[in-house]
Amino acid sequence: MRSGSFVNDLSIWPDLQSAAHRIALVRFTLIRKDIACSGDVNKAMSVFQSLHPFWLIMHRAVHDITVKMKVLGVDVKTAQALVMQEDLRDHVATSARVTAALEEDVEDNPTLPIVD
Repeated sequence: MRSGSFVNDLSIWPDLQSAAHRIALVRFTLIRKDIACSGDVNKAMSVFQSLHPFWLIMHRAVHDITVKMKVLGVDVKTAQALVMQEDLRDHVATSARVTAALEEDVEDNPTLPIVD
């Protein structure tokens, strides 16, 4: 795939959405792992039942994949693999970066109900 060739191609959306969903799930779990492993079922349930932060994280994942596709001229699966490798190489840095991006997104959208 050549750089920019997919910009108006809606046929890639299902693959792009699926790839972004996988990345977002990993990122969401990384930033919420302490809550998930805390043993506090009520708190964990409230956090994992609220999908607002997840969809913000997914939006960023779509962006990250499309940037890789545009810059490197690769397909969705290759871009997903590259993004995922970066995220998993340093999960602490990924968690910090995703948390900062989520805080920025929440600040930009103050009416979203976010559960901490």
